[in-house]
Amino acid sequence: MAAQPDSDGRYLYIVRCTANLSRLDTVTEISNEIDLTRKTNLIPRYSGHLDGCMTAGAVLSTDGLLYTTAPTSLELDEKGEQHYRILAFQIPSLSVVKVIDLPINYTEGGSPGLHMAAGGKVIVTANGWDVLEIDADSAKPLPGTSSTLSEINVVGYSGIDLNDYAMGEGKDREAPAYVVETSGDIVLVQLLGPGGNRPYAVVNQSNKRVTLLGDLPSASIGNVHLAPGGGAVLVEESHPDPSDSHSSLKTGKLLLLDAVTGKHIKEWNLPNLKKQHFLALTPNGKAVYFNDKSIYSLIPMSMKFKDVPVVSPEQRDVPYVFASR
Repeated sequence: MAAQPDSDGRYLYIVRCTANLSRLDTVTEISNEIDLTRKTNLIPRYSGHLDGCMTAGAVLSTDGLLYTTAPTSLELDEKGEQHYRILAFQIPSLSVVKVIDLPINYTEGGSPGLHMAAGGKVIVTANGWDVLEIDADSAKPLPGTSSTLSEINVVGYSGIDLNDYAMGEGKDREAPAYVVETSGDIVLVQLLGPGGNRPYAVVNQSNKRVTLLGDLPSASIGNVHLAPGGGAVLVEESHPDPSDSHSSLKTGKLLLLDAVTGKHIKEWNLPNLKKQHFLALTPNGKAVYFNDKSIYSLIPMSMKFKDVPVVSPEQRDVPYVFASR
């Protein structure tokens, strides 16, 4: 299991594309808004000329530093390329304590991604395939290393009849599963076997067991969420948007399931959530939503969760980290 940077995830730090940061106290539910360009001149102030984000990604290291990426300038170089750097902020002061300029050959494909890898290491992905590891003052290449898991093969795992999802024969036999989210050794997946049936399941990589999540409401892959620590799964009922094939329409119905047994824990019907965006499940047992004006709503769940980060194979649209202060 990856080393954890904090023992108490009371505070939620949300890093937005515009270099604005929200620090949300998940107990008092009060948020403070901070303009990171006023904390450091290492992030150029946005003037509407940059095709991309002023800040992208958020990772909390084991030594309590908040990492994000930023362009070094609003101007492109003579080859029309944008240069980027990694910034590490001390929290809660948000003073910059580390700056790493990335070589241009690692930023040609656009803004680099940030991830937390096994052992609590901060990993940078660039160009879609290059992987760098952050150390004291530089980013070192890790050839052939994958920062996040996007698919696993669950042949040999117990808990369900994998014959329904397996492909191939003999040593080539596989039961592929698309990774939705991971927390420690627990992985939320969508099984990808033959046919149109692609159910969600929770995979425990320690005991090699799969728990099928049956009897779920209709939900797109972006509306099924693993709780910190992997003990529960939250499902937002949703249906395909007939006017946009890349979107879904939420009904406001929520379902919380036990990730070990697959049994239903609690249901909610909250129509006010239809137009709100899910952000995170907090260790102290709340679901965080926000609207188009970045006003947060916190919905109490019926249980608390472990303080283990939830990791997605894809960089989140609104990246965040939990911290103790």
